[in-house]
This record gives sequence, C-alpha cells and structure tokens, in this order.
Amino acid sequence: MHAAAAILLIVSDIYKRFIHTRIYIYIYCIVSIAMAKDGEKAGIDSGLYLLAALALGLAVAGPLVPKHFLLERSPNKPYETFESFYPFYLSQHQDETCRYLHFIGSTIVLYMVAMDLNIGVAILIAACAGYGMMHATAFMDHGFVEFGFTILTYLYARKKLDGTGYLQSAKVASIGYIFAWIGHHFYEHNKPATFIYPVYSLAGDYRMFWDFVYNNASTYLK
Repeated sequence: MHAAAAILLIVSDIYKRFIHTRIYIYIYCIVSIAMAKDGEKAGIDSGLYLLAALALGLAVAGPLVPKHFLLERSPNKPYETFESFYPFYLSQHQDETCRYLHFIGSTIVLYMVAMDLNIGVAILIAACAGYGMMHATAFMDHGFVEFGFTILTYLYARKKLDGTGYLQSAKVASIGYIFAWIGHHFYEHNKPATFIYPVYSLAGDYRMFWDFVYNNASTYLK
C-alpha cells in the first residue's frame, strides 16, 4: 500500500478522533506503517524514514518535556488540550466574513490534498512534529518556534516525498494562512491564534470547517 493511499483509509475516522490531541499520533502510525511496508517500492528514501521516526518520537515525547524539566506553562498558553482550546478558537472567529475566508482557504487546501496526497502526508508528518514541539515550548509566551518548526518539517517532508521544491511547497502552505489572516486583520480585527497555538489552530481550522458544514458550531458561539 502506498504511503499516500493510507490517508484514504482513515478519512472516515478523522472527525471522530480529531477532538483528541493525539489524533496526529494515531494517523501518523498508520501512515508510517504503510511507508514501511512499501519500502523502496514506494520510492521513499532513508531520509524520509528518519524524518518519520523523529516526528513520531517528538509527538510522543514532547508532552513529557515540561514535566521532566519542571517547566511552568506560560500564562499566554492556558489550554493544554484541544477540547479546552476549541471554544476559545471559535470565540476568535465571531465575524461571518472571517469564517467564510477560513472556509475558502481550507477548501482550497483540501482540494490540493485530494489532487496530491503527498501534500496530506507531509501535513500529517509536520503536525506530529509540531504537536511535540508545542508541548516542549509550552513555557514560551509565543508560538513562533512551534510554527517555524512545523512549517520547516512540512517543507522537508514534501521534498523527501516527491522532490517538490521548498518555494513551491511554501506557496501551498501559505494559501490557507493568507485567507485566514486577511479575515482576522480586516474583519475580525484580532490576532490569529496561530501565533500562540499553531498546531491547535490548524486543527481548529478543519474542525470549524467540519462543524460549519454540518451547522454544529453554533453551540460554541452562544
């Protein structure tokens, strides 16, 4: 089974598990197993295997870092779980136009993933790495390290998966953010939660996308 094709096997399970922060680990385990089965037949080099191992290891070990080193969580980051973060995320998206812009950006990215599943695989690898880094940097007042680390992991994963150049990959990664940030700057008039919680915000984008498709998010906005 090709690594990218593994995404199709878990699409139906994404929403059910997405409210749990460990979703990235579960998804990535499935994808990495598919990669291992294919080996060289899938055209995946050793660098990608190493990246996969490091990303998964960081996702598992990251949450242990603050406790092990007795690091206090920054007051700017009070939400430890996605369940507690998501109502706050929705409170930062009260403006209808801002939500529509998020919807447009998310739809374009999902279309690109459907056209090239390697994009989805790279996003999942980056999300795993970013999830671990989120916990390891919870003592920081900002999320810039987590954001930068996640983006760089995505760019490197795309390069290893199909040889896509960093600039081209960056264009794909920027599409969703451009629409979202326009919405926040010109309509919502606040700072995107991405600057504090990059990975949770990414998860929030697609959870909100799902919720508004099925008209379930209104309960959070009351």
